[in-house]
Amino acid sequence: MIKNIFYILTIILCGAAAFFGYQTKNTLSDTIGQTIETFDSNETVASNIDEKNSEIKVAKDEKKTAIDARNETSASLENESSKERGLKTSLAELEGEIESYDADLETIQTNITIAQELIGQMIPDAGGNLSIDDVVGYIEDLENERKEKESELEEKTEIAGKLAKTVAAASDRKENLQGRLGKVKSRIALNGVSASVTAVSNDYGFVIINRGSNNSNIDERSELLVSRGGSLVGRLKVSAVEPTQTICDIIQSSLKPGQRIRSGDRVVVKVPASN
Repeated sequence: MIKNIFYILTIILCGAAAFFGYQTKNTLSDTIGQTIETFDSNETVASNIDEKNSEIKVAKDEKKTAIDARNETSASLENESSKERGLKTSLAELEGEIESYDADLETIQTNITIAQELIGQMIPDAGGNLSIDDVVGYIEDLENERKEKESELEEKTEIAGKLAKTVAAASDRKENLQGRLGKVKSRIALNGVSASVTAVSNDYGFVIINRGSNNSNIDERSELLVSRGGSLVGRLKVSAVEPTQTICDIIQSSLKPGQRIRSGDRVVVKVPASN
């Protein structure tokens, strides 16, 4: 009797061991399968991260180049402004000297007139101390001084004219630099503008986005990136740029199997403009 009970217990234990061993095998197989799928998913994510890091590095380099160009243009503008201020100061000083020469000439002419009036009154009115030769000599000295002042005035006037042209040229260069700086700032500001997909034709392989030549840096050479929820969906090639919208072809090779671009997806330029 006891022997029979022992046999029965042995059979039950063997059956239980076989059952639990089978269950453990299935669980282990499922775990291995899930682990392999996780490794495959991690490799895909790592590849996407590497690609995005590369794109981010290119964008940062282009941004640095743009900022350097802006700083260089600002420095040139400040230098030209300093030159312009110096030239205007010199011009003002010359104009002051010209006014002084004009005053001197007027005084000389007044003295010549007085001397000529003395001669006309035949000298006795001078009290007898002034001879005709003295008066003539005095007038000649005044004439020579007048000629000298006129010559100096002509020279100063010529210098002032040249300086005025230099000031005008400096002002033109300043305006040009201001214009260039404004364009650089505008293009850098537009780099941060993103667009959205407004229409999609997956059958014909094109999309329409809501940014164009008037409100973005997009042109025919631009390559555009489409994302959704922070993840890259695909790439676009510009087909036609209009003032407020752009028509793009879908780069089919950039899409994952079964994935499609949808209206509302975010669009950015892969490589921003630098200048």
